[in-house]
Amino acid sequence: MIRRLIVALVKVALRIYFQRIEVTGLEHVPLNTPVIFVLNHPNALVDPVFLLCLAPRRVSFLAKAPLFRIPVIGYLVKAMDSLPVYRQQDEGSGRMDAPMKNKKTSAETIPADGRRQLQSQERRRRVLAAANRCFGLHGFRKTSVDMIAEEAGVSKALVFAFFGHKDGLYDAVIEQTLLAWTGFAEHQAARYRDQPALELASMFRGSFEFAEHSPMLRVLMAKRDREVQEKLSSLPRIVRDWRMRFAEVIQRGIDRGIFWPDLDPHRTSVVIHEIQHLYLDQQVAGERGDYDPQRMELALRLLIRGLSVNGSSQQSTATTARTRARPRAK
Repeated sequence: MIRRLIVALVKVALRIYFQRIEVTGLEHVPLNTPVIFVLNHPNALVDPVFLLCLAPRRVSFLAKAPLFRIPVIGYLVKAMDSLPVYRQQDEGSGRMDAPMKNKKTSAETIPADGRRQLQSQERRRRVLAAANRCFGLHGFRKTSVDMIAEEAGVSKALVFAFFGHKDGLYDAVIEQTLLAWTGFAEHQAARYRDQPALELASMFRGSFEFAEHSPMLRVLMAKRDREVQEKLSSLPRIVRDWRMRFAEVIQRGIDRGIFWPDLDPHRTSVVIHEIQHLYLDQQVAGERGDYDPQRMELALRLLIRGLSVNGSSQQSTATTARTRARPRAK
């Protein structure tokens, strides 16, 4: 609870203090395997704060041990799941004591039952990562549970214990991929929160950037597996949430007088999603030459222009002429 409150307050502070925040390289951050972020922070706590708020996964920090002994700061540091690091120059840490204390911290941080739980979670992540690779290479039909178990280095029985059956595992991989996809697009659009037209355009483009680095997304778009995907539980929910996100941006643009006031945000979001899906289908599953990035950009420009009251939309990335006729999208 305290952590969520701190993160929410810091995010607000970042939006107030920084006019623009650009995040790149999120596609290189693994979402289901252990990872260590290494950064220097010459700007006091600014750099760790960016990592805390903008990393696509939960992070814990290493903090020097004296901070844990300061009454208020110590409470906050613990609330952020930080781990103490003992340095030789700190009071009470001798040249020989510091390494031993650090080793003891590592051992005591995770109790025995917690280690067993983490080991189980790690095996589950390995199975998911292996399934992502196998499904991404071979598709649903040509991938067997035996292939996934061998790739993950676990028994076939353990795969069934985690996910029940092959469809359950495929559903979990789809959900993981789609959440990473929409999360990446959200991060790309976050810097335009106060500019609905640019935010909408950035969300639209972010999907195409993510697709370039996601073999699994290519499988999701492949027509040969679509009848399988339609039976899975995660797909409709995530698609619905993604359309709702588009609708929220459209409504914000209407409230600010940027988009036409008589637009139906929900119906318009369905149209935008269908246009996006059409070009994504061409990008990841079409024949060579089907997908033309310039044609996609033109469609996006026309879309933003049609939504905008002024017709040319100063917030659009394209320079377009003002139109006389009033476009409608309901």
